[in-house]
Amino acid sequence: MARTRYTAEGSSIRARDLPAAALRAVLREGYGRADFKADLLAGVVVGIVALPLAMALAIGVGVPPQHGLYTAIVAGALVAALGGSRTQVTGPTAAFIVILAPIYTKFGLAGLLISGAMGGVVLIITGLARLGQFIEFIPHPVTTGFTAGIATVIATLQIKDLLGLQLGRNPEHFFDRLWAMWQARGTASWAELAVAAVTFALLRLLPRWVKRVPAPLIALPVAALLAAALGHFLPGHAVATIATRFHATVGDHLVAGVPPLPPLPMLPWHAAGPGGAPFQLSFDTLQALVSGALAVAMLGGIESLLSAVIADGMAGTRHDPDSELLALGIANVITPFLGGIPATGAIALLYLVGFVLSFFKIGIPYIHESGLVGIGFSVFVVVIAALNLVLDFDFIEQGAQQGVPKYMEWYAGFGLLVTLVWLYLEILRLLAKLASRRD
Repeated sequence: MARTRYTAEGSSIRARDLPAAALRAVLREGYGRADFKADLLAGVVVGIVALPLAMALAIGVGVPPQHGLYTAIVAGALVAALGGSRTQVTGPTAAFIVILAPIYTKFGLAGLLISGAMGGVVLIITGLARLGQFIEFIPHPVTTGFTAGIATVIATLQIKDLLGLQLGRNPEHFFDRLWAMWQARGTASWAELAVAAVTFALLRLLPRWVKRVPAPLIALPVAALLAAALGHFLPGHAVATIATRFHATVGDHLVAGVPPLPPLPMLPWHAAGPGGAPFQLSFDTLQALVSGALAVAMLGGIESLLSAVIADGMAGTRHDPDSELLALGIANVITPFLGGIPATGAIALLYLVGFVLSFFKIGIPYIHESGLVGIGFSVFVVVIAALNLVLDFDFIEQGAQQGVPKYMEWYAGFGLLVTLVWLYLEILRLLAKLASRRD
C-alpha cells in the first residue's frame, strides 16, 4: 500500500474527508494483485509478531492476555481502515504500561476500559480540531526518548519469563521490579531459558538459510513444539504457557488460556473493579479517571504520530496526522466495548518488525544518521538523559527525607550509574555525528 507518497491537502480538507484518508488515496492510485500479495505477506508477518507481543503487554498491564488480543484485533483493524497512515500498526504498547498499570490497580478492568474510551473522545476532538498537524511538528528525536524507555520496559518485562522466575510480588516501579526478580533468582528454570534461546537462535540464523519464508513463521511453531515436548517428556521441567498461567470462564466452563471466542460486545462499567470487586460507576469515579484519560490521549496521540513518521521513513510515504488521530480516537472509543484496552501506534512493534526486516537487509533510515534529523535525535536524547539525572537526584532526596530502608541505597547508586553512562554515551554519539558533518 505504500508505493507512492500521500500528500495531505492541508487545512482546507473537510471533516468528512478525514476518515480513511490513506485507504482512499491508495484506491485512487490503483491497487492490484501484486500489491495485495505483498500486503498479505506483510500482514502475516506483523500478525505473527504482534500475537505474543499483544498478550505480553496485556499481562504487563495486569489484565488477562485475551484483552491484549482484542485490542490488537479491533483497534488494529479500525485504525488501518480509517487512519491516515498506509503502514501504521496499532495495538497495546509498552509505553502505555506505566500509565495503564496504576489505573488498573486503582480502578480495576472497568476503570481501565472507561479511561480508554474517555481518552478516545479526546483524540477524536483533537483530530477534528486539526491539532494533529501541530503535534506532528514535535522534533523527530523524541522517538529516541520513547524507544529507549520502551526498550527498557520491554526488556525488564521479559527477564521474568525468559528465566521462568516465580515472583512473590509484581512491583510497578522499574528498580523494585529488578529487585524482586533478583530475590527470585533461585526459581529460574533452565527449560524456559532453553526455549527462549532456541527461539532467538532461530530468528537470527534462519534468514541465512531460508530467504522466502519470514523467520518468525518458523521460529514460533518450533518453540511451541519444543515447550510441549519438554512438558511431556520432562514433567519436572515443564515450561509455563498461557494455558497454564491463565484461565477464563465461558458460560459454566473453566477454560485454560485464552477463551476460544472473538471479541464480544460488553459494557465497560460491567467489568470487574479493583481486586475483582464490583465496579461502582459514579461522577466522582469518572472525575478521578479524567487525568488518566488525558494521559492516554496525549501519550497515545504523540506515540501514534511518531510511529507513523517512522513507518513513513521505512516505506517512503507521508501520513495525514488529523485522520490518524481521528481513527485512533474512534478505535479507543469502540475497543473498550469489545473488551480491549487503550491502544496507540506501536513504535515498539514497528521496531520489532524492523528487526525482522533487517534479516532481509531492509533498514530504517534517518534515525541514526549524521544528518540534521540524526543530530536532532541526539540533542533531544541528551536533554532527556540530563532530565533523568535530575529525577535520579530527586528520587534520592525524597528517599532520604522519607527514611527508606538501607537496602535502597544500591537502587539509587545503580540508577545514577546507568543514567550517567547513558548521558555520556549520548554526548559521545552527538559529538561523533557533528564531527562526521565537518568531515
